[in-house]
Amino acid sequence: MTEACLKLKLRKHLKRDVELVINENRSTMLSLQKKRNRLSLHKMFLDAPDHVIAAIAHYIRGSRRKSTEQNLVLRGYIQENLSRFDCSHRLKRANLVQKGEIYDLQPLYDELNTRYFEGALDLGLTWFGARRLNSRSRITFGLYQDNLRLVKMHRILDDPFVPEFFVRFILYHEMVHAIVPGYVDERGHFRIHGREFKERERQFEHYRQAVEWEKKNKMHFFRG
Repeated sequence: MTEACLKLKLRKHLKRDVELVINENRSTMLSLQKKRNRLSLHKMFLDAPDHVIAAIAHYIRGSRRKSTEQNLVLRGYIQENLSRFDCSHRLKRANLVQKGEIYDLQPLYDELNTRYFEGALDLGLTWFGARRLNSRSRITFGLYQDNLRLVKMHRILDDPFVPEFFVRFILYHEMVHAIVPGYVDERGHFRIHGREFKERERQFEHYRQAVEWEKKNKMHFFRG
């Protein structure tokens, strides 16, 4: 439906107008600025069925009655539709690079998969990024793309300075994302590191050692 059509349907439920902003923000699917009477919605809601639109209206009104039920409707709709708005291209595993100058991701992944996941994961692996960062860079050691079932490890880790236990920890962290998906909390925010995720993360054999090593050596990665 169009934005105007969605706004009209909301008006029928609310008996009043609301300023509607459609966005593509993947971290906040819906948010309300009550003072400005302004509702921001992810564009996935342009395809929402009537019962979901009714739940949005309930969210706007802020009524406590049946709030849990309505929140579940919204969260369920978001979870079901997130993947439609991720990258649409297919993963070509032949183009992935697992072997770096120091570390080969495949044997590390295979060992972790067997030890912690009963060999159940089937993920793509690749290195990405430049080997050096400047002082303004934001360090992202690893990424997991659920729509591609792909783990990406930053090349800055492919360095003899970086101990293998830390590379394995980052790889393990991204693998956990494959079995503990993100979720939408009661405020409409998309969370990827909830309680279940953190519990699984701490199961890594060298978890504490890896966390301490990262704190101690983070500035090492900002080299010219």
